[in-house]
Amino acid sequence: MSSSLKLDLAEYEAALERRAGGSLAPADVGHLLGIALQAVDERRRAHSLLAIRKGVEWAYPRAQFHDTGTIPCLSVVVEGLEMSGPWVTLEFLLTPDDALGGASPKDALLRGGEMRDRVVTIVRGHREGEGFA
Repeated sequence: MSSSLKLDLAEYEAALERRAGGSLAPADVGHLLGIALQAVDERRRAHSLLAIRKGVEWAYPRAQFHDTGTIPCLSVVVEGLEMSGPWVTLEFLLTPDDALGGASPKDALLRGGEMRDRVVTIVRGHREGEGFA
């Protein structure tokens, strides 16, 4: 990979992380969710938390959290987009989508009801090879 391409990728990832409100360390996630550090790691491995590798550590984008929990249906999104990678999953959560009336999937999931169902349908369609709307 050329140094220019690496720089562009690093800039993209940094900008996306800023849009997500930054990231939390595993211990901070445990404190927020009221669970042990080991449980944070278990949730990451079970695809119920979105984690980004930062060197040898894991970082958890703030955008996936709401109040003292995660946004509804987060595990459906993380597992459904697993093959696309964590950065694509994070961008999906944050980017407004016409299929959601201009709302981001994160906002749609927080609204619940039909909006939540639309997000789940988009994710399932992507997993089955349909791509994004």
